[in-house]
Amino acid sequence: MTHAIASPDPSALPDDPAKSGRRVGVEIEFAGLDEAQAADIVRATLGGRIGPPEPFMRHLTGTTLGGVRVELDTAWRRELAQAPAAVDSLAHTLIPVEIVTEPISLEDLAQLDALAAALRDAGAQGTRAALTHGFGVHFNPELTDLSLDAILPVLQAFAVLEPWLRHHEPMSLARRALPFTAPWPQKLRRALLAAPPGDLDGLATQYLDQIASRNYGLDLLPLLRQIRPALVEARLGEHAPSARPTYHFRLPSCRIDEPGWTVSAEWLKWRAVEQLAGAPALLAQVRSAWLSRCDPWLRGDDDWVATLDGLLQDGGLTGARA
Repeated sequence: MTHAIASPDPSALPDDPAKSGRRVGVEIEFAGLDEAQAADIVRATLGGRIGPPEPFMRHLTGTTLGGVRVELDTAWRRELAQAPAAVDSLAHTLIPVEIVTEPISLEDLAQLDALAAALRDAGAQGTRAALTHGFGVHFNPELTDLSLDAILPVLQAFAVLEPWLRHHEPMSLARRALPFTAPWPQKLRRALLAAPPGDLDGLATQYLDQIASRNYGLDLLPLLRQIRPALVEARLGEHAPSARPTYHFRLPSCRIDEPGWTVSAEWLKWRAVEQLAGAPALLAQVRSAWLSRCDPWLRGDDDWVATLDGLLQDGGLTGARA
């Protein structure tokens, strides 16, 4: 079960969506249903209209959450549409169907909880249903402040929390085998924590020196292209992703078929990152601990998770646990 996280500084990050005006895009991956079946359930739950069918894809407009896309999560949709039926069946076994929302308000996450329950009732399968299910949930929280002062604490908080988040939400064998949610390189963690950049150019350079793909638990490339497009385009060329003022946070599992699982509870894992970022004194203490005693180069992630559990409890934050 996932528990709420109490911030030591409640004013740092308002939880009231009406006051904060924050929006987040959500992506939910699962098996057990094809895209046509899933689109019908989206329409039955959220209303709207299903547009003309495309290969392995359905678009819905006019739902209570705006536009929603339901698709087989692969760039090879058109090629698969021309393949024999046996290949089609295999594709749906190995490749998740994905529901993708537009940016929605935080209060509307409850509607996704209702949708997840309807999908579960219809037979949607999550990560733990089979060894081949390397599925996850992605959040794309929008940023309203693109300054270094707003972004850097979040990245530092994620740098110290990522091993802890992965420990408390173990990945399936299939998810570990896939390249989409690799942990940040230790060199990047150390750079952000020991020698934080002094400006956004330095931040983009520090990240791009270590990471040149999107296949990480926290993908910053769309954000960096938004704030420093020339640097990203110079490094990645035609492979640079589209610019978006958002983080891209990939959770290592989707347990949609398990009773009690909700999208709202999964969101609290990202809130853990933001709330540590919004507690400067505690973040400084955790950074110091990581650098002086628990750098995983020296002791390993398990030691760090145990240390961090104690620091967060002492600081008034309780862990988001599976």
